[in-house]
Parts: sequence; structure tokens; C-alpha cells
Amino acid sequence: MKTGFFDRRAFGQIPWGLLLVNAIIILLGLCTLYSTTMTSELKQGLDHHFRQQVLWVFLGLIVLVATVMPDYKHVAQLAWPIYVLNVLLLLFVLLEGRAILGSRRWLNLGPLTIQPSELMKISIIFVLAKMFNQDTPRTGYGLKDLILPMLVVLGPAILILKEPDLGTTLMLGMMVVFIFVFVGMHWRLLIGSAVIVLLSAPLAWFFVLKDYQKGRIMTLIEPGQDPLGKGYQIMQAIVTTGSGMLFGKGFLQGTQNQLGFIPKPHTDFIFSAFAEEWGFVGSTTVLLFYLLYILAGLAIASKARDRFGAVIAIGVVAMFFFQVLVNVGMEIGLMPVVGVTLPFFSYGGSAMVLNLFCTGLLVNIAMHRHLFN
Repeated sequence: MKTGFFDRRAFGQIPWGLLLVNAIIILLGLCTLYSTTMTSELKQGLDHHFRQQVLWVFLGLIVLVATVMPDYKHVAQLAWPIYVLNVLLLLFVLLEGRAILGSRRWLNLGPLTIQPSELMKISIIFVLAKMFNQDTPRTGYGLKDLILPMLVVLGPAILILKEPDLGTTLMLGMMVVFIFVFVGMHWRLLIGSAVIVLLSAPLAWFFVLKDYQKGRIMTLIEPGQDPLGKGYQIMQAIVTTGSGMLFGKGFLQGTQNQLGFIPKPHTDFIFSAFAEEWGFVGSTTVLLFYLLYILAGLAIASKARDRFGAVIAIGVVAMFFFQVLVNVGMEIGLMPVVGVTLPFFSYGGSAMVLNLFCTGLLVNIAMHRHLFN
């Protein structure tokens, strides 16, 4: 029975496994956030970061429920308006945005603070899904076919890079490449693009990257050269992660965390705090939950009723996969520190709401996979 935007038949297709895994990740994240915001002086109460995050989770759940109600095909009509609005927000943030530590990435909207670059990722997924909402050409998508999609991505990427936000720019690039490969990018173009990126790396080093960004890459290569300066973050993250050993030190017992040695333990380096308390076993378990989430998303994409839904699902999966990959790689010394947070774990209101919105999209696509009209 269908009424307006709603179809009751869809509720029999809810992917409960995906929702259960997502709930477990969020609960583990809240426990870790509680631990990272507690010090010996705050044992009697909850830090405001934890309280705010709980509120953001509840708001995100409301957004998730609202997202699963209408058929996702209606998003196609809003893809370009949402994209244009987000481009305007990126322009506005460069002019009037809130600057923190030299980066202008946030906008204050009354009591709310939003990060337009986070919203831009999902906007680009919508637009690309609309652009690729047709069967792949028999020979695959060539350069001529991908010029417009690449321009759609390039404009926002330049604006985000100017904030500067190298981490989000890299996430955006990797996510888009994943989508291009999924929709049928010709293999010659893929290889050629990879060669061009490799050959242009020296130019990026000299003319694109700022000095502090170069410093982060050099620190990754040899963090011990400046352990109290540029190498402090990565050295402490590695020490904290390794100190948990096999089973960890226990909840609220992480000495590196409780004594304040971890930089940004509630955002960029929250995985290190978790690893210290729960060890290798706990860390592997939480990564397994992320893997299950990603596999569930891939299954939803493979069974989507149309190309539009499949591309949205693949975009969401790619966004989460690369974010987890870079964040964890950052904290174990395999990737440079680029300010990428851990989905559903790290503190952040707009990110939490957006992530739960993305889960809602996956649920919506799964629920409507049997409907064609």
C-alpha cells in the first residue's frame, strides 16, 4: 500500500544487520569519548563533549528515521540544488567562516556549527548518482564522458583545499575515483590517470602543499627526528596504540589518555585511546564491525533496484571506507596526519548527523529495492 512518499511494503526489507552493527560502533564510540573526556579532575561528572555527542546521536537518529521514510528516488530531483547550495556555503566559509588553528572550515548558524566540506561529500555523491543513472557504455566511460563529472568534483575540491583541508580533499578524491571505477571507467583511462597523478606529485610538493603539510609527510617518514615538535602527535599516537598490547589496560585505565599525552583524543586520535584501553583484540574487533558495515553497504549497492541507488550506496561505502583507512593509518604511523576523523567514533556534531543520514540512505535503498514504480 502506497501513500504519497511512503510505501508500507518497504518496511519488510529493513537491513537490521546493518543497523545493529552501526549501533554497536556508536556505543563503542560513546564509551571511548567518555573516557577521553575524563581526567582525574573530572571523575565526578560528564564532560560537555560527551553530553553534546549524545545529543548529536539522538538528533542523528531522528534524521536517520526521517531519511528512510520517502523513496530515495526523490533525491534525484534535489541533487543539483543541494550541490549548488553547498558550493555557496563553501564560498561563504572562505569569506566569513570560523577560523580555528589557521583553518577556516566552519560556519556558525546560531547555536549550531557546521562544516560545509562534510556536507559537500554527500552532495557530490547525489550529483554523480544522477549523472551516472544510465547503463555503462559497452566500451566503458572515456575521458570525454567524465569531463563534466570531474569538473563537478574539481570546483568544490579546490575550495576545500583553500580552507585549507587536505584531509577532506583527499577523501573526496579517493571516494570519487571509487565511484568512477564502479560505474565503468575505462581501464586505460584509469591507468593513465594513475600515471599522471604519480608524475604530478613533485609539482604538488613544490606548488600546492603548504610548509606544514610537507612537514607532516616528512614526519611520517622519520617521526623520531622531532619527537617533541612536529613528530609529537604521531609518536604519542603510536606509543598509545601499542601500549594496549593484547587485551588493553581496561576502561578508563589508559594512562596515556588519562594523563593527557594523546593529542586530540576525542577527535583525530580517538582510535589510539580505544586501542590503549582494549588492546589488539578490541581494536581488531571494532575494525571488524566497520568491515561488516562496509560489506553490508556493498551488498545493498549490488541489490539496488536502479543505478541511481547503487551509485549512492557505493559512494557512501567509499566515503566510510577511506575515512576509516586514513584515520587508523594515521594513528599507527602508516599515513601522514591530515585531520581525518573516525566515523561514528570521533566527536563532531555535523559529522555524526551526516553519518547517520548516510546510514539512513543505505537503509532506504535496501528497503525499496523491490519497488519499481
